[in-house]
Amino acid sequence: MRTGAVSLIRSVVKQEGYRLPSCGAERVPARLAQLALPTRLATTVAPLARLIETATAEIVALDRDLRVRAATDPIVPRLMTVPGVGVIVALTFRTQLDTIDRFTHAGQVSATLGLVPREDSSADRRHRGHITKAGPRELRSLLVQAAWVCWRSKQSAALRAWAEQLAARRGRRIAVVALARRLSRILYALWRDGSTFDRSKLAAAA
Repeated sequence: MRTGAVSLIRSVVKQEGYRLPSCGAERVPARLAQLALPTRLATTVAPLARLIETATAEIVALDRDLRVRAATDPIVPRLMTVPGVGVIVALTFRTQLDTIDRFTHAGQVSATLGLVPREDSSADRRHRGHITKAGPRELRSLLVQAAWVCWRSKQSAALRAWAEQLAARRGRRIAVVALARRLSRILYALWRDGSTFDRSKLAAAA
């Protein structure tokens, strides 16, 4: 909602010959107030500015609540040690899986989240297609976003190098989904073992 309101404000003022400087969504109302807009135009965008202020206050409050919940959970802080995994990804992973004991290996987690390829195999051939997209769509999407962040992060050179090598062979889109699948398995292992992410061990394994 906030992003939509910001886009609409930028579009409206641009049509009238004004330009809203680039800034974070939460700063748009202040930047808007600095523009010498005609009364008619200012009145038009004022409700949108108030919507942005209200949405920002709600986002800040929710973010604060999520961080408190994450800090008091025995598992979430360990999951957040993985590059690219923040509060929302870790809490959603924790909530969706509920209990780790129902999985016997990491591959089951990836399959539950729909991050494994479909198979169309016969006795003499094996064909692997697109991912199944089974299970919770929100968590799968969050893990893909986490994979992009992890790929760009300097916190794990081994994961980044692995993704880049795969991208060179199969393309970036396939590589990022594969990285999301790998992240799901790493998160499972940390939860199962009661451990935290160790870059040195991953590098040594690579």
